[in-house]
Amino acid sequence: MYQDMRTDQILAALLVEFGISPTQYNFDIGFNNIAFAFFDKGSKFGDVVKKLMQAEMGRFFMDEEGVIRFKNRQNYSSSPVWFFNETNIIDIQTSKQDDIVNVVEIKANVREVQANQKFWELQSAVRVPANSTLTIWADFEDPVTTVDDPEYITSADTSLYTTNTAEDGSGSAVAGSFALTDSTLFSKSFQMEFTNTNSFDLFITTLELFARPAKIVKELYVREEDSTSVGKFDERVLTIENEFFNDEAEATSKAKIILDDEANYANTYVLTVKGNPALQIGDAVNVSVFGSADVFVIKKFVNRWEAGKFSQTLTVKKKTFRTFFTIGISTIGGVDVIAP
Repeated sequence: MYQDMRTDQILAALLVEFGISPTQYNFDIGFNNIAFAFFDKGSKFGDVVKKLMQAEMGRFFMDEEGVIRFKNRQNYSSSPVWFFNETNIIDIQTSKQDDIVNVVEIKANVREVQANQKFWELQSAVRVPANSTLTIWADFEDPVTTVDDPEYITSADTSLYTTNTAEDGSGSAVAGSFALTDSTLFSKSFQMEFTNTNSFDLFITTLELFARPAKIVKELYVREEDSTSVGKFDERVLTIENEFFNDEAEATSKAKIILDDEANYANTYVLTVKGNPALQIGDAVNVSVFGSADVFVIKKFVNRWEAGKFSQTLTVKKKTFRTFFTIGISTIGGVDVIAP
């Protein structure tokens, strides 16, 4: 679980979990500050990164030197890093209008961490045999950031437990030689180990946990469209479901940026070329075909090694480069433009 962290900080924390050191990656500072993020058991790293990049509108890749890189949405250069023409293009196809996006829908469940509160309780008594340790799991519907360790008390504002020699609580209450000896918090569960060093069995008759859950407080929905493009090409909808969008203003701005890039036809080519392993998604390349030359951006690539020859299939698209105004970096009257 991560709270109030930028995209690059979450990426770095995740890489640490895989044993990757800071010398093996190089990250831009992210623009997104994500209020709360957690990853369910079974989440795949690739899926998580895809959503982080979608919300950031950035890029995550390994370069030709094996360095893992994150580029934020401002880090695009219009200067070509490579040139393609009839000498190194093996085949060329023009893409169709299917690439156009003129309606963007963004959906997100926005979570906020709540005040400490009673969040879970034991439904029935549990027996802890004499001179033994018992593990109890508490499963939560929502992720929690903290859980108070239960104590043998009767307070109403923190976690507690009670024990008794009888399952129905009609026996003797026992506090001595019985304790919580270990606990571990996972995002949506809490593991507890209780140890009974008495020479007789005991029952945990009450167990209540106070925690700070991150609950869904708002279902965010934003829909933006380019009416001119819709009139030309009918609706071509991109639906984004991503919990890393924090608020409507942020989602609206990014939806408009997508429309600015994708709502109108721009030359898109699928090039089969003599390979260059240094090329990366987002690189600007100069493409000289059909009697004209222009700057395109690599949107997708597939590498091939056949018969001792390295080739690539690149999807490249004509792009209008814009640098959006950033407080503390851009200057008034400069070339940077205000984001939609």
